[in-house]
Amino acid sequence: MKKVSNFKQVIAEINQGKVARSYFLYGREVELQDQLIEEISSAFLNRIEREVNYFVRYASETPVETLSQLMQSGGLFSERKVIVYRDYDQARNPRLNYLTHFLESLHPDLVFIVTSRDEQVKGKKFKPLLEYSLVVHLRPLGAEELAAFVHSELARQGKRLAPGALELLIEHTGNYLNHVKGALDQLCNAFPDREEIGRAEIEQVVGDYALHTVFEYTERVLSGQRAQAHVLLHQLLEKGENPQGIMYWLLRHLSTLWKIRGFLHSGERRDAVIQRELGLYPRQYQRYKKQALQWKSAALRQAILILKNTDMAFKTSQAPPDILLDLITSKLVNLQ
Repeated sequence: MKKVSNFKQVIAEINQGKVARSYFLYGREVELQDQLIEEISSAFLNRIEREVNYFVRYASETPVETLSQLMQSGGLFSERKVIVYRDYDQARNPRLNYLTHFLESLHPDLVFIVTSRDEQVKGKKFKPLLEYSLVVHLRPLGAEELAAFVHSELARQGKRLAPGALELLIEHTGNYLNHVKGALDQLCNAFPDREEIGRAEIEQVVGDYALHTVFEYTERVLSGQRAQAHVLLHQLLEKGENPQGIMYWLLRHLSTLWKIRGFLHSGERRDAVIQRELGLYPRQYQRYKKQALQWKSAALRQAILILKNTDMAFKTSQAPPDILLDLITSKLVNLQ
């Protein structure tokens, strides 16, 4: 596997005029994926070329072998072409011999960009991409970078956050840019004439995103409230969260609890240190810590294993997502 790059490194290379023939962008930070695809495409294609020689295909709808004609033919009015193959994590049993052939024989006037929302890209399915592409892991922004992003976005619209409002905003949205940007748009539209946005406005306008719902869900699991926990997961589905996205939030949440227990078990009990290492805001950290102390280590370890196995089932099983989610809840409640 080649060295893994990050967002800033690739942007720096693009600014130097260096555009790779193939990129593999992975991670849950979809907003950064979109930004990077935009930067790569704009650097490789001019405005007219982008209108006719920029193609997007989705792995869930387009098997990799059907890309053959698109990969081989030149573009319209120009040989240059950009092909974006999105959500490779959704591809079922991709024909890797075709993918390997495409990557080995890419035309110099073609840029091929593959994206995945998985945080872990180990295994046979990803091997050709890891070997032949420039691999970029798009992680969520750290606390300081995220704060700078929020303040910058609001400043562009002539607004600012009141003291203490940032922590509450992130508590509701999580630290993924698409959720944060959506919340900021909601706030600016709801209060067009208000320069300062405070906690009251955030509580009034910002909806319960996945992170907030997952906190509530795990609290219901811990207290044995099976029916209420079922309802919360189904609400996420109804709001448009895809099943694998829900699995990611659950696994990320329990993994954070496990890390906190690990710090405490190792003798590190300084909250400020643990909070900084995990990239959490004070209110977030205290809420995570409270839950971490309520779980028994064996139960938490087993819960993480259940989620990993179910995540794999989402990718390979034909069972309806709501059934798999109901099974998760029953198994987690039974651990308590």
